[in-house]
Amino acid sequence: MILGIDGNFFLHRAFFTQGSSVNPTAAIARRFVSMVCKDAIFVKARRVIVAFDGNRVFRYGLYKEYKSNRHKGKLHEDGPSCYDHLGGLMEYLACCGLPSVQLSKYEADDVLCSVATNNPKVTISVRDKDAYQYLRPGVALIDPITKPEPTWIRHTDVERIFGVPPSLCVDLQTLAGDKIDNIQSLVSKAKAIRGLKTHGSLRQWLDNDPEFRREMRARKDVLQLNRTLVKLVKDIQVDIPTPVWNHGPEMTLAYTKWREFCNPKSRGLF
Repeated sequence: MILGIDGNFFLHRAFFTQGSSVNPTAAIARRFVSMVCKDAIFVKARRVIVAFDGNRVFRYGLYKEYKSNRHKGKLHEDGPSCYDHLGGLMEYLACCGLPSVQLSKYEADDVLCSVATNNPKVTISVRDKDAYQYLRPGVALIDPITKPEPTWIRHTDVERIFGVPPSLCVDLQTLAGDKIDNIQSLVSKAKAIRGLKTHGSLRQWLDNDPEFRREMRARKDVLQLNRTLVKLVKDIQVDIPTPVWNHGPEMTLAYTKWREFCNPKSRGLF
């Protein structure tokens, strides 16, 4: 079993729940690794991969308003951002033997979609409807926030939760847009679900309904842009080594880094 972790999501969780700390990077790292290990134990993972968004994601180049309505991972408008701690966190993950990946052009969602597409048995720890599109037998999600334990979301659950099966999720998001990601809506979600269920796909709906085809032709550029924005990339090559935290000299280094992070040496007299 491979466990994929949405690193941005986990970083936000760790940052906003760290409390006060002399060394906030240490507090974030401690909480981040604790959450990863908890989920790895829950799904009985043998390998783990943590994915972070790149710094030049191609979607921003296509649509400058993409995700422009989101906050920037700050507790306060003029305060520090959670991403100020990303470098230190990734360094510590490497010392722990937890592999992480950050590819300049891609979001964590793209990396995790590729991992899920190209491996037989994968669980992704994330709370994001974009992930529904790649669910299939052998690939599932866990919602790590639910209590008393994470909630499983399998491909058979998607239609009940989202209105359509995984095979139609991209079509639905293309039409309905996404307020969270600031993607324009072409039709209401309810209308999109009805049309997709009636016709079987967006392509067939366009072929079978002349009025709908004329409506979409008038907004062809938005239709094509939306599809490019919502469809995750599935052919990224991702190496997922077996964690090395439980053997060899790396464990000593990981422990030393952990101690330095969480218990920095006092600068006082003692």
